[in-house]
Amino acid sequence: MLSKPLGSSKLLYLFKMSVHDTIGNFITVIRNAGLAGKESCTYPHSKLRAGIAKILMDRGFVSDCGEVDNEKGFKTLEIKLKYVSGKHAIKGISRVSTPGRYRIAVTGISLKSLEV
Repeated sequence: MLSKPLGSSKLLYLFKMSVHDTIGNFITVIRNAGLAGKESCTYPHSKLRAGIAKILMDRGFVSDCGEVDNEKGFKTLEIKLKYVSGKHAIKGISRVSTPGRYRIAVTGISLKSLEV
């Protein structure tokens, strides 16, 4: 996908990369923000990502999550990260079923909340 030309030359174009796994990217943003010691992170809003963020909040892995409007007026999710004794509350997070694989059905998953 072509975007605006870069610089004064009309021949140079910035190529935009399309995102195919938005859930995987969302998880990566949360993980990287925690590893970097950030207080919060933001990501473009969708109902599915808001649901995932709410589950993480309900289970005690993040402090808070909510919708905010960015400077361009688009809705984004702001996730306040949680730290326990100076360490990120999420020790490991990954996506099990990806768009390139067959769906993996998992039954009887037991997710434990943090005991603070």
